[in-house]
Amino acid sequence: GPPRGLSGGARGRAVFPAAVRAAMHAYRFSNLLGATYQGGSIQFTPDGNTLLSPAGNRASCVDLVQGRCTTLAPENREDVAVLALAPDGRLLLSVDRAGHALLINFVRGAVLCRINFKTAVRAARWSPDSQWLAVTHGSRLQIWRAPTLELGWQFVQHRTLGGHHDDIVDVVWSPNSLFLATCAMDMSVRLFSVDPMDGFEPMALAEHRSHVRGVFFSGDMHHLYSLSREGVLVSLRYEEAVGAAALDSDGKGGEDLRHRPLYCRPGKWEMKAKAYCQQPGAQKVTRCAFDTASNVFACGFSGGIFMLFEMPDMQALQTLSLGSQALDALALGPGGDWLAVGSSALGQLLVWEWRSETYILKQ
Repeated sequence: GPPRGLSGGARGRAVFPAAVRAAMHAYRFSNLLGATYQGGSIQFTPDGNTLLSPAGNRASCVDLVQGRCTTLAPENREDVAVLALAPDGRLLLSVDRAGHALLINFVRGAVLCRINFKTAVRAARWSPDSQWLAVTHGSRLQIWRAPTLELGWQFVQHRTLGGHHDDIVDVVWSPNSLFLATCAMDMSVRLFSVDPMDGFEPMALAEHRSHVRGVFFSGDMHHLYSLSREGVLVSLRYEEAVGAAALDSDGKGGEDLRHRPLYCRPGKWEMKAKAYCQQPGAQKVTRCAFDTASNVFACGFSGGIFMLFEMPDMQALQTLSLGSQALDALALGPGGDWLAVGSSALGQLLVWEWRSETYILKQ
């Protein structure tokens, strides 16, 4: 007869009782152990206590305070290349190397929506108010409305912006969520607005002679910092025209210009400073990061070193070597005290507190 606990059926096949089948379907993914860092973007949560990093085709969360590591259950089709957590900490965008993305409820770890961007995504950033999502699409930039319950958690494309002649490498939002800056392999930095605005014109700022690795706004939006592959750090400042705040476009006294965003007032961009990182040997910049609150600027190089600078004076704060392999990811925590570094060649992910020169995490 059939084995105990099983009912008879076709020859060579066992049919499990309903209770056993129900128990088998009750298994859920809990955690992923032993996964090493293999590349992709990393990011701190808004409170700075957790570090997000790719773990194969999933997202891993390291609690730096409790010392615990968990992995979210949703799976991408391929290994994750870009992670972008909204500033309000509710929505997580996980994009794989082919451009297929998941929108995840970060609190519950549930998939809300899937989208195919149809090309490899180099960078994706949520606006500071969590209302917009900017995604690189080759030499173009796509702006999407943040999915909401009213939209059925679907992505709605707002605008597509162009102007670069090569792939966009990075994108950053201004603190007021009205403007974006992009940098690309065509050695230029471009400034855009989310919507057409009176007095603002998209512009290109070309001050580099090699690929631009990153671009960042200062907290007051008067400065725009950019770093090239060769280690040239450029600081641009927006100078308002004299008397612009008191005059409108007709030359008459008016109050409207005073309430316009900074870049919509008459003025021009001027280069205030240019500095060289003076990295040893032939090392090239691979990644960079900037914390607006502390004005700390970090850059990582192909030979395993990273440097910290204080902006806008470009004062060197610290230089540290982590080996001889390239650094693939950099992230600064809120306040600029913690620096997360990832190296896929070493399979290493670490968090360094540069003020006290201690490791918070090393795996």
